[in-house]
Amino acid sequence: MKVEILFPEVGNLCGDLMNIRYLHQCCPELEVVETDLKSRPAFLEGGVDLVYMGSATEKGLELMVKALTPYREELAARVDGGQRMLVTGNALDALGEYVQSDQGLRFDGLGLLPTHAEYQMMNRHNSFFLGTYGTGMEIVGFKSLFGHTYGADDPGTGLFKVVRGVGRRPGSLVEGFRRGGLMATYLTGPLLVLNPPFTKQLLQDLGAEGTLAFEEAAMEAYLGALRRVALFHGMEDRALLSMLDCLGARLRQYSKGDVIFHAGDPATHLGAVLTGQVQVSRTKADGQRVVMGEIRPGGLFAESFACARAESLPVTVTAAADAAVLLIDCGRISAPCSAACTFHTRLISNLLQVLAEKNLSLAGKLGHLSGRTIRERLLSYLEEQAARTGRATVTVPFDRQALADYLCVDRSALSRTIGALQREGVLTVRRDRFTLNF
Repeated sequence: MKVEILFPEVGNLCGDLMNIRYLHQCCPELEVVETDLKSRPAFLEGGVDLVYMGSATEKGLELMVKALTPYREELAARVDGGQRMLVTGNALDALGEYVQSDQGLRFDGLGLLPTHAEYQMMNRHNSFFLGTYGTGMEIVGFKSLFGHTYGADDPGTGLFKVVRGVGRRPGSLVEGFRRGGLMATYLTGPLLVLNPPFTKQLLQDLGAEGTLAFEEAAMEAYLGALRRVALFHGMEDRALLSMLDCLGARLRQYSKGDVIFHAGDPATHLGAVLTGQVQVSRTKADGQRVVMGEIRPGGLFAESFACARAESLPVTVTAAADAAVLLIDCGRISAPCSAACTFHTRLISNLLQVLAEKNLSLAGKLGHLSGRTIRERLLSYLEEQAARTGRATVTVPFDRQALADYLCVDRSALSRTIGALQREGVLTVRRDRFTLNF
């Protein structure tokens, strides 16, 4: 396999060449050729599997355009014919119609993409990006540039769909461009290092085996989080990764306060918390919010509604902290796939156990709410937590408002009750740590 780097003397502004170095680590037999600004690109003669061009300074960008302009028609024909080309960072702007800035900079691009770039030289844009590629593959990255692209915004020509962050420009739901074999993105730096699944897919598309450098270590870190999920208990590591593909599992990242599921959403998927914490709540007809529970790493949410094939969710699920969540189609658990994967029986058994434990937990909550006073409800809850852990001091997974919502009481009244219990010596409270003194 052969990869050509176009203009490495200017196209490595943000460490972009690490992308090719990583590919070389993945495929030691990879042949890398470097073409400078004064030489004719090798791919125009054929025999190059991937062409790469990385970000540059504005002057470097001008030099890239000048070097490629004599070959513009050949380049367009190669790309439209399927020549694979990966362009990252502001090198994308070289492929547009023109570049202009608020300080008088202006030069024509190659015109391969129906867009132009507008720069504000005193207002550099820096941001993180989260998106999807293809059928839902997650893409993460970073942008650092003076402007955005304007013009066509056809989603069909986009490379990535925007989940969080800025696309081609503020308000755009697509990022980057595709044309024939060309993939161009504003994401800069070591894109391939940050996105192993994307890299693996690229290698496979190029005819390589798709084995990633350091894959075992990366997957081991990932498997560590999966092993904590109750749904996957007792499963061999070898089965976990194939299982994720079989189940159509999707990894999603959420910031604190983000809504994962809205009440009224179709009840088709369950979620597994890998990192962080999520909160399940319900809003009553009178507008009162009731917290059903907090789910920590290893726990599941929305599984009862998905398994019951409810038409819609009656609850809202929110990230109580920055969280990584695995979303799984419940139908794929109960309906074994055509590959006859052996782990389905174990999955169903684990799911039944989770559902049983959730029913016991719900019964416990009903016991707490049977208390006539706030004092009775609070002490009932704390005593249960202490009995479960075997310790007099328990850490409550709620802030004061969430604890009040969980116990279906007024927050101010709850705070007064906690204060009274402290003065009586019944409780010792330090933030979210409650010690029972009896």
